[in-house]
Amino acid sequence: MNHRSSTEDRVFGLIDDLYAAALEPSLWPAVFDGMASLTGGAGTIVLADSRNHSSHAYRSPNIDSFVEGCAPELMDCSPRLHYARKIATTDAIVTDAHMIGVEGMKRSAFFNELLWPGQLGEMMARMTNSERGTSKTVICVQRSLLAGFPSDLEMKIFAVLSSHAHRALQVFRRLATRQIAGTGAADLFERLDCGVVLVGADGNILHANAVARRIDGNGILLGRKGLAASTPADQTKLDRLIREALAPASADDGLKLATLRREDANAPLLVQVVPVRAPDNPYLRIFSDVVQGALVLLIDPAQEIQAQPMDALRLLGLTETEAAIAALVGSGRSPEDVAARRNISVGTARLHLKRIYFKLDITRQSQLAQIVAALSITARPD
Repeated sequence: MNHRSSTEDRVFGLIDDLYAAALEPSLWPAVFDGMASLTGGAGTIVLADSRNHSSHAYRSPNIDSFVEGCAPELMDCSPRLHYARKIATTDAIVTDAHMIGVEGMKRSAFFNELLWPGQLGEMMARMTNSERGTSKTVICVQRSLLAGFPSDLEMKIFAVLSSHAHRALQVFRRLATRQIAGTGAADLFERLDCGVVLVGADGNILHANAVARRIDGNGILLGRKGLAASTPADQTKLDRLIREALAPASADDGLKLATLRREDANAPLLVQVVPVRAPDNPYLRIFSDVVQGALVLLIDPAQEIQAQPMDALRLLGLTETEAAIAALVGSGRSPEDVAARRNISVGTARLHLKRIYFKLDITRQSQLAQIVAALSITARPD
């Protein structure tokens, strides 16, 4: 009869907890800290690293307080981030000694002026690329300086736990994606007379409505790894629109339309892309494609549908009242006109308008007019 050691019991127990956290996100802090405890670490760091930025999804409290007190310039010079962005493997377990080398650590200001004086030492990390290779999920266990280098047993335990942590996070990602492209949003998508495709920041298609599926193959392809235009020039335009929609901030005031060539139609396919955001959840920062995405609207000019874009505005996060006011103001009505039509005070109308501007990330009525004009051709008449 085989008997498991207490360490094995703790490992199997933590594996169970990892998958429980996928269903109940409030458990993640205890689970991540448990990983550090089982592998001789002082704390755990989980981050998403892309070509443009790194975002911490979790840091153990003691690590968090240490980082908050550090000089930003020392954090920015971390050789760990440089290595994470350079490594090409899709799944790798590394340590500082492996990434940087002992001599490299001795020469690095990051270690000499930051970590070692703070009594922090070696790190173990699992780096896993996204499917399209645009970002990495990095799960790190930071060891204390006194703990020294990890033992073979600690490395094996970390390999097992980090593998299950990655799988549990993927389960969490799928559940979060379903919430974003859930039944309510899908119903709104289906009520639009244009094609609607929700894509993540990595370009993968999260949802497509029935109209988009009918358009598939006629100017645009709904591929396994994202949207594809029929010509390289059109692909460049499509990629640019999506990239601009996903940017944290854009210097361009208005929403843009692009045309895609279609072989079997006189009129080209019109494409508009607007940004969407998931509900604020710190653990979703691990997945940039869930936290931010783009709504790609595919419009057939031959339909010539003109209507108030109420459903489309609701889809962008406005309440029913805000959508009605946005449609009026975007059509040229003044706040005074809106107040009279809605039987509310001018102050209340302006307050609604302020919330509308905030939710749509705009600052002027002219920008709202551009949005309403662009969305009007997509709305189904009553």
